[in-house]
Amino acid sequence: MGVGDTVGLIEVMKSLTPVVAEQAGVQPWIFSDGSSLLRSSRLNNLFRKVDGIWKVARTRTENVFVAPLKAGWAHNVPDRSVLRR
Repeated sequence: MGVGDTVGLIEVMKSLTPVVAEQAGVQPWIFSDGSSLLRSSRLNNLFRKVDGIWKVARTRTENVFVAPLKAGWAHNVPDRSVLRR
């Protein structure tokens, strides 16, 4: 289930509580020494409606696989995070 599917699931099932949303993803990890790997994980989140507002009640992450990537596969990698400004 993708991110859009998860949001749709919450909207469709908003009268039910609790709601479990699952999604899987693949994410490259690039380290400062130039090494990198590909990680895949499955997320399982539980949401509860509290006073009319949906809140995350539990988050679980299950690692599916980790695979090393060859040096030089990524181009134009930022040297710092835009989130840490």
